[in-house]
Amino acid sequence: MPLEVDFSNPKRLYEIRSILDILSDEPIIFGLLGNTLANFDDDNRLLGNVSNILKPGDLLLLELAKTRYINEDSKGMAKREYNQRAFRNFAISSLLQATNMDAHDDWFDIEVDEEEFP
Repeated sequence: MPLEVDFSNPKRLYEIRSILDILSDEPIIFGLLGNTLANFDDDNRLLGNVSNILKPGDLLLLELAKTRYINEDSKGMAKREYNQRAFRNFAISSLLQATNMDAHDDWFDIEVDEEEFP
């Protein structure tokens, strides 16, 4: 069941948990896929909020990517990946489903930024 919610807001997560508890007593797989984590400034806080609503038996599925080096080659590879038709269709579909915006493929300009972690 896809849920569109601000995962950085603990109150919203507890509301989701209470709804899911009404629907089923079975363990749940929570998935943060796509670019979800990259949309938040504080990844640790976000994952902490999500982990606070997990019950024994629940699972958390994450899609992650990493690189050893941030250089022009790795940035070029990332840009090519996000410029693929499949990703662009995914992004357009997300906009159409989550907003009242009209979206077109030629509106997208992919830029790759770098972020280093300690």
